Amino acid sequence: MVWENYEFQWYLNLNIVLKCFAIAALTAFSVTRYYCSWWVVESGYYAFGLASSNLYDNVKYEISNLSLLEVLDSRSCQDWMRRWNHTTHLFFKNYLYARLMAQGFSSAFGNFAVFFVSMAWHGCRPVYFLLLPESFLIMEADRVFCRKFPAKNIFWILIHDIFVCTTMLYCTSTWFYPWVHNFIYVRKSVYCLPTVFSILMFFALKFVKTPKKPEEIKQKETKAE
Repeated sequence: MVWENYEFQWYLNLNIVLKCFAIAALTAFSVTRYYCSWWVVESGYYAFGLASSNLYDNVKYEISNLSLLEVLDSRSCQDWMRRWNHTTHLFFKNYLYARLMAQGFSSAFGNFAVFFVSMAWHGCRPVYFLLLPESFLIMEADRVFCRKFPAKNIFWILIHDIFVCTTMLYCTSTWFYPWVHNFIYVRKSVYCLPTVFSILMFFALKFVKTPKKPEEIKQKETKAE
């Protein structure tokens, strides 16, 4: 069992940063089992010819879900949540999120709605209410960071991708062990480092001005002349 690894000596002996990466790796392993169950469901749909529907004009609603690698390749925490909750579960995307967007609701409201429906789908454990604020706090901090400092070279893109994978896998680490004591144990083992880091980053970015683009600088110089 993956959970037992959190109590093994090899995990306890790691420093706080390596523990964060270990949590991400263990969670990714748990997710692989989750995806395998979805693939079995998919194969059943295809076997019965239910992979798509032409009930709507020129529209096909494919049931294929994204793979784990496609989720891990997310370019932001917002994109991660979209791929995890909306495209991994296309039912939520087509029949909840997309319809809310069509009615003029914001994407933030759609994210909350999908989260709550997914929470009910998985049994409505109390611990999910602890996951919600933590997840959206990290997502908001990353959204502000991406808006102010878009990655432009391979090195910073790689660093940011590592941040996205590590923090979002950290958020979902106890999704598969939905008890409050599991949630507290994992967070306590790393002193809530990803969460604390995201909080500090969020408030620090509030005092940082968005760097001007070269085009804006040139326009300002032209006007000055």
